[in-house]
Amino acid sequence: MNFTDEKNEDGVTERGFTLEVAGNPVPGVLWLAQAAEGQRPLLLIGHGGGRDKLFPPLVASARHYARALGYAVVAIDAPGHGARAMPDQAARVAQHVRHDMTATGGLSADTLALMMRWATQAVPEWRAVIDAVQALTEVGSGPVAYCGLSLGTMIGLPLLAAETRIKVAALGLVGLGAGSAQLEAAARQVSVPVEFLMQWDDELVPRSQALAMYDALGSVQKTLHANPGRHADVPPFERAGWMAFFTRHLGGIPSPA
Repeated sequence: MNFTDEKNEDGVTERGFTLEVAGNPVPGVLWLAQAAEGQRPLLLIGHGGGRDKLFPPLVASARHYARALGYAVVAIDAPGHGARAMPDQAARVAQHVRHDMTATGGLSADTLALMMRWATQAVPEWRAVIDAVQALTEVGSGPVAYCGLSLGTMIGLPLLAAETRIKVAALGLVGLGAGSAQLEAAARQVSVPVEFLMQWDDELVPRSQALAMYDALGSVQKTLHANPGRHADVPPFERAGWMAFFTRHLGGIPSPA
């Protein structure tokens, strides 16, 4: 892990890094309370499609978790996003999604297949990030949580199926439809507590498909949160509520022995 920059603000240290995985540089950001020492929970944040690791609401949430709970928080650019996107790639994907919204009433098989290719690549990248971050003395091998909506869930499901260090997850804005067999198989392997979020009027994920995804989750402990509104209209209180959800399952920073 090569740290590239650092800044301190309002009690939080933000450190940019690059980690090489399978020959590909993976850019990310780590947030910690200033002067953090010793083992602590680690929260992984997966961004949505068309966003990146420095999407302002993501950064605000990461800083809050680091400052209020003492968690280590990390985000990376998903394949094809942020610093990893080709100049015209993001615009092309956005065009495909707009077409899907108007022509098919959901994500097309081609768009879904592209996102699943990104998810397949991202799983070993996230696992390498966990290894590298937990090797830091100021983080250590504490429990791990994952949160991510939309593309963040499409990446999170196979990651949860593969990675036993993740103990709890907040997911949503993804459904099961044609071409979703890979996602469904991953969902059925998930066993950790999950909060699953859906938007009742989602223009990208039909209501029936979102409910099918929730039903497919293999977790014994799972809750469904549904709110009126379109795909991007997630109420702020849902993200704020994740803090109580994570602390209920992970606690805070362990007390010194």
